[in-house]
Amino acid sequence: MPSRLRAGLIGCGFYARNHLHAWRDLADDVDLVAVCDRDEGKAEEAAKAFDVPRFYGDAARMFENERLDFVDIVTTMPSHKALVLLAASHKVPGIVQKPFASTWQECLDMVDACRDAGVPLMVRQPDPVTGPGATHHERWDNDGAFTPHTASALDIRALAREPGERAQHPEALGRVPEGRART
Repeated sequence: MPSRLRAGLIGCGFYARNHLHAWRDLADDVDLVAVCDRDEGKAEEAAKAFDVPRFYGDAARMFENERLDFVDIVTTMPSHKALVLLAASHKVPGIVQKPFASTWQECLDMVDACRDAGVPLMVRQPDPVTGPGATHHERWDNDGAFTPHTASALDIRALAREPGERAQHPEALGRVPEGRART
């Protein structure tokens, strides 16, 4: 793994500013090399405001032109599945803003696509236990393990599974991973 990570960000609307500030705060370890929004003017504004070298109005073009270590998807829920599948098709890990999907099947489709591509998929989930603005970070590995991680989070309440088992809703499994309260 490179010593510095190359990141892309998709979605330059209001909430993306929080992510852009966070990536700027992590500039010692992460280079935000490109931003993208379907409104290319928003992408250009974000790039200028946060000193990001390139901007795009088309996510497919960004993936074709950039060598990314991961992508931060900060868009509305209806676009998540298409963008995650696009990232997976380019073998790029993704961090997705919650809410993850509108249906359980969409969750499975995204998880399966990333597992098949051999890339991690993470969902940013604010943790109400630690207070406003705080985030509990955990990662879903391709082997099914949940491990601490410092840059991303997967809402494991939605995707708990045993290694080698298709992802299932934890309530259907009758358990929630240790340390997480049922909601």
